[in-house]
Amino acid sequence: MVLEKIGKYKIIDKIGTGAMGVVYKGFDAKMGRYVAIKTMSPQYVNNDESRARFYREAIAPAKLFHPNIVAIYDLDEEEGTPFIVMEFLDGPDLKYFRSAKIKFTIPQILNILIQVSEGLDYAHKRGIIHRDVKPANILLLKNGTAKIVDFGIARVTESTQQTRTGVAMGTPAYMSPEQAKGMKVDHRTDLYSVGVIAYELISGQNPFQAENYTGVLYKIINHFPAPLCKEVPECPADLSTAVMRCLEKERDDRFPDLKAFSKALQGILAAYAAESSRLDLTLQGVEGLETGALQEPYKARLIRKYIKELQFEAASKLLDKLKTEHIDATLLQSLHTELREMHARKRVTDLLKLGTDLAEGGDYDLALANFNEILELDPDNVEAITWVQKVRRLQKEKVFKEQIQPLLEQARARTGTGAYLEAIELLGRIATLDPEYLEVRALIEENERLLARANQVRGLTGEVQAALRQANLPSAFTRLAELEALAPDEAATRKNRAAVWQRFLADFKTHTADIHDRDRLLDLRDWLQGSFTQRPVVAFCSSAAHSQEREELLQEIRHVVTGWLQAQNLDPAQLLLRTLMPVFPKQSLLQSLAVEVENLRQTVIETRQRQLAMEQKLSEGIQEVHQLLQTDRLDEAQRSLQQLGRMFPNDAALVPLREEVAAVLARRDTERKLQQQLEGVRRLLQADAVDQAAAELAALESAHGRHTEVIALRTAVDERARELREQAEIRRFQSEIQSLKAASRIDAAIALTREAIQRFPEEAVFLPLLRELQERKDELARHDEIRAKQQEIQEHLQRQQFLQASKLAYDLKNRFADHPDVIAVLKLFHDQRGEYIRGAIASAQSFTANKAFDEARGLLERAAAECPDSVDLQNAIQETAVAQAVQGGIGEVRAHVVDKKYDLALATLEGLLARYPEQGSIVRLYGEVRQQRNAYIQETIQHAQAFARDGDFDRGLSLLRTALEIVPNANEIQDNLEEMDRLRESIVRQRREAAEEARLVEAEIERAVAESRKQQHAGNLFDALRVLEETRHRFPKAAPQLEGAIQEIQETINLQKHLPEIALPAPVRRLPLWLIIALAALVVGGVVGVVMYLLRPAPAPGPAPAKPAVLAIDLRPWGEVDAVIRLDTDTEIDLTQKITPLQLELDPGRYKVVYHFAGQPARSASEELQLEDSGYRVLKKVAPQLEQNLDRTVNELIGQ
Repeated sequence: MVLEKIGKYKIIDKIGTGAMGVVYKGFDAKMGRYVAIKTMSPQYVNNDESRARFYREAIAPAKLFHPNIVAIYDLDEEEGTPFIVMEFLDGPDLKYFRSAKIKFTIPQILNILIQVSEGLDYAHKRGIIHRDVKPANILLLKNGTAKIVDFGIARVTESTQQTRTGVAMGTPAYMSPEQAKGMKVDHRTDLYSVGVIAYELISGQNPFQAENYTGVLYKIINHFPAPLCKEVPECPADLSTAVMRCLEKERDDRFPDLKAFSKALQGILAAYAAESSRLDLTLQGVEGLETGALQEPYKARLIRKYIKELQFEAASKLLDKLKTEHIDATLLQSLHTELREMHARKRVTDLLKLGTDLAEGGDYDLALANFNEILELDPDNVEAITWVQKVRRLQKEKVFKEQIQPLLEQARARTGTGAYLEAIELLGRIATLDPEYLEVRALIEENERLLARANQVRGLTGEVQAALRQANLPSAFTRLAELEALAPDEAATRKNRAAVWQRFLADFKTHTADIHDRDRLLDLRDWLQGSFTQRPVVAFCSSAAHSQEREELLQEIRHVVTGWLQAQNLDPAQLLLRTLMPVFPKQSLLQSLAVEVENLRQTVIETRQRQLAMEQKLSEGIQEVHQLLQTDRLDEAQRSLQQLGRMFPNDAALVPLREEVAAVLARRDTERKLQQQLEGVRRLLQADAVDQAAAELAALESAHGRHTEVIALRTAVDERARELREQAEIRRFQSEIQSLKAASRIDAAIALTREAIQRFPEEAVFLPLLRELQERKDELARHDEIRAKQQEIQEHLQRQQFLQASKLAYDLKNRFADHPDVIAVLKLFHDQRGEYIRGAIASAQSFTANKAFDEARGLLERAAAECPDSVDLQNAIQETAVAQAVQGGIGEVRAHVVDKKYDLALATLEGLLARYPEQGSIVRLYGEVRQQRNAYIQETIQHAQAFARDGDFDRGLSLLRTALEIVPNANEIQDNLEEMDRLRESIVRQRREAAEEARLVEAEIERAVAESRKQQHAGNLFDALRVLEETRHRFPKAAPQLEGAIQEIQETINLQKHLPEIALPAPVRRLPLWLIIALAALVVGGVVGVVMYLLRPAPAPGPAPAKPAVLAIDLRPWGEVDAVIRLDTDTEIDLTQKITPLQLELDPGRYKVVYHFAGQPARSASEELQLEDSGYRVLKKVAPQLEQNLDRTVNELIGQ
C-alpha cells in the first residue's frame, strides 16, 4: 500500500530505504515547506534499545540551530511507529562523490572541512558528541553548504549495529582509537573522525583499510598512516600537518577542539583565491565523469539514469557536454525531448500535489497559482482544470461563508437600526469581494433610498426646528407638510407636528391677549395676515388628518372672541373673524360669532360717530395749520388758526398752536439772513479760498457763535486747511518712496514709509505701499532661507539623518507652507523617509524570519530613533519583541518537552498565553504538549502494566515512580502506582501462602506414606491403601507423588485376589492321604510366598531429587545479560532472552552472571552468587552513570 500521509505531513515521494527504516520526502501544508520524514521499521518498533536510539537521533540535534547541522522540526508517532520530521536536504553525501570517483580541489576540501568543523564544534559547545562522523553522514547541498546528519546513532562496535545495518567495513574505519577500545569518549573522537575524512578526501583512500573488521580496528589502534604530503605531493605542508595532528592516537596530542582545527584550515584557505573554494556540485559531478571512453548506448543510459532519478540539472549539463563528443544527433535530440518531457511531468506532478495539499488546507489563492502554472505547462490537463473549477467554487464558498455572510448579516442589522451608511459600506465590501453577487446591488440601492429618505427627514426636521427658532411659522408648516408627505408615520414627524402646532397656538394666544390699543390691533392683523394667508398653514388647518388640531384652534377662537365681546372690544374680534372665515367657510361656530360681533358693532358705531365727527374736525384743522407751517405758508396758517379759535374758543389744544406760529415767524427772518452769509463762506471754501472764508466766518462767529451750522462750517474750514497741508506732505513722501524703491533700497523705502504712516496714520495709500515693500523684502529673505534649508535637508537625507531632516522640513512647512520649493523639499523628504522605513521593516522581517531577533530589533530601534513618529516602525518593534518572546518561550517549552518536563512546559505555555493570547502557535503547541504528556502517561502506564503482567512488579513500579517524578500531577500514574503496589503485595502474599501450603502438603504426604508403610508391614493392605487414598483426596495436587505408592499396594492386593481357595474335606468323606499331603504342601507354599512377599525388606531410599531455584535479573536501564555460567560444572546456561528483566529456573549451585549496560562494551561486568534448593534470588543492578546522577541529585537535595 502506498503511504499518502504521516501525521499532518503529506507524502510526496520515497527518498530511500534502510534496515532501520524508510525516509520520505513530505510537505508541511501549514508551514508551506518540504520536509524529510524518517520512519522506524516495524521490526524495531518494540525494541526498547532501537527506539531509544531513534529518539536520540531526533532529540540531540533538535536543540542545535546551526547552518551546517540538519534542522529537526518534529518527533511524533503514527499508529505506534515513531517518525522524525527534519529539514529536506537536496544533495548527495560525501560517500557518493567517492563512489562516483569525483575529486575535489584542495580549496574545496578546505571549504567542506571548515563547515563540518564549525557545525560539530557548535554541537560540542552544547554538550553533544556525534560519535558517528563519516562521509555518509555529511551531505552537500547544491549551493555548497555542508550538512551534518544522523546524530545519536549507537556505537558501531556493538554487534547488533553490524547485524542491523549490514555494514562491516564502513563505519569502523572512522572510529577513534579510544572508541575502538571501548573507552569513554569525548568531543575529540569527532575531531579524529573529521581527520580521517580529510585524509580520505585529499588522498582518495581511507588511511586504515584492511581485509576485515578486526583488521580495521587493529590498524586504528596501532597503525600510523603516511603523511599526506608524501602521499599527495600537491597537498600543502600546513594542511598535511593539521590533518596528521587530528589522527594522533592520544587525545591530548590532537587539536584541543574543532574550532582550533577550523581556524588552522581557514589560515591555509586564505592563501587561495576566493572563488577557488566554491562548490558547484552539479557541474562538478558531471564534469568529473569520464564519458569520452564510453560507448554511445552507455552515454544514453547514463543520461536516462539522471532523468529517471530526477537529476535534471545534471542531465542537462551532461547533454551539453556530450554535444562536443561523437554522438548521434537524433539520439541527442531524443534525449533532450525526454529531459524536457520528464521535467515537465515532474513539475506538473509536484505542482499538482502541492496544489492539492494547499487546496485541502484551505490556501486557495496559492493552490490556484499552482494549478494555473500546470495549465500553462499542460493546457489540457483535466485534473488541473477540474481542480481549478473546484478551488474557485470552494474559494467563493469560503469567501461567502467567512466574509460575505457575516458582512451581509451586519449590513442587515445596520439597516434595521437605521445605520444606512454603515450598511452601504458593508455591502460595498461584499460587492468588492464578489462583483457577481446581484442581491447586494439591490440591497445597496434599497439602503441608498432609505438613507436618502432618512437624510431628507433629518434635513426637514432641522429646517422645522430652525423655522421655529426664527419664529417663521409659515416656513415651519411648509417643511412639516413635506415631512408628513415623506414619512407620515415616523416618530420624528409626530414630534415635529406637535412642536409646530404648540408653537402656533402659543403665538395665537400671545397675539390675541391684551388688545387695548391700535398698535396691538395692528400687530394682530399683521400676524393673522402673515399666518392664515399662507397656503401651508391653511392646508394644515383644513386637512382631515389634523381635525383634532383644527377643533382645538376653533375652541380657542371661541374663547378669545367671547372675551372680546364681553369687553366690547369689537375691532380685534371682527378682524379675527374676517380673517378666519375664508379659511373655515363651513364652520358654524365662526358664523355665529360673526353675527354677534356685527350686531354689537352697529350699536357702538352709532354712539361714537357723533363724537368722532367733532374730534375729527378739530384734528383736521390742527393738522392743516401744521402742514401750512411746514410749507412756510404762514399767512394761511394764521387765518386757519383764527377760524379754529372761533369754532372752538375754549379748547386748550389751540394755545400751543398759537405760540408755535408766532415763534416760527420770528425764526424765519433771522434764519434767512444767516443762511445767506453762510452760503457765501461755503462758496469761498469750495474755491479753496480758505483764508478769506476764515475771515468772513470769524465775523459770523461773533454774532452766531453757537449756531450749529456756523460751528460745522468752522470745522470744515479748519479741516480743509489741514487737508491741503497734508496732501502736499503726502505727495512729497510718495515721490521719495518711489525713488528709493526704484533704486532697490527696500529697507530705506520701508523706513520712510513707516515714517509717513506715523505722520499720516489715516492715509490709506501708505499701508498698501508698506505691505508691498515688506512682502518684497520677506520674499527675498524667504528665498535665501529656503535655499539654505533645502541644501541642509538634502545633506541630512544623504546621511540618512531623518530626524534632523524632519525638524528642518516641518519648520519650513510651518513657515512657508505654500511655497513651491518647500513643497518639493517635503515631497523628497517623505519619499526617502518612507523608502528608508520600508527597507528597515523588510530587513527586520528577514532577520526575524531567520530568528535573528536582536539584529532585527536593533535595526528597527535605530530606524525609530531617526523616525520616532513612525507608527509602522513602532508596530514592527512591538511585533519583533512579541515574536522573540514567543520564539524564546517556545524554544524553552520544546527543551522542557525533550527533557520530558511536561508540567513545566505547560506552565510556561500558560504564561505565554496570558501575555500573548492571540498567538495561535502557542495554543497549538499547548495542545501538542498536553497531548504528548497524556501520551507519555498512557505509554508509561501500558509499559508498567506489561511488566506487571509478566510478573516484574519492581520494574513496573520503578517505571511508574520515575514517570511520577517527571509528571508529578498525573493522577492516573499515582492511581496505577498504588494499584500495582497493592497487586504486588497481594501476589507476594499469595506466593508466601502457596509456599506454606506446599510445605504442609509435603509434610502430610510424608506422614501418609510412613503410615501406609506401617500398615503394609502389619499386613493391613487395605488400611494402607485407604490412608493414601484419603491423603490424595484431601490434597489433589499431591496425586502425582502418591501415585507410585498407591499403585504398589494395589498390585499386592490384586495378587492376593488371584490365589486359589483352600477347601476342607467333608466329614462324611475321607480323602486319600497323598491328596491331603499335596494340598497341604500347596497351601503352605502359597502362604509362605505371600508372607515372604509381604515381609520383604523395603527398598533403601535414595537421595531426594534436588528442587530448582529461581534467579530474577533486573539491569537498569537497558541492561543485557551476556552469559550465565555454572561454576560447579563450568558450563554455560542457554539463554532464550538476554534483555532484562528476565527470570530463570536453575539447579542449586554457584553461578556467575556476565552482563553489560547500554553504552558499555559486552561482558564489561559480572556477579557471582549461590542458589539454594528451592531458593529465590534477585540480581538488581543500576548503570554506573545513572547511579552517579542519582547520587549527585541526592547530594544536591541534601545540600539544599
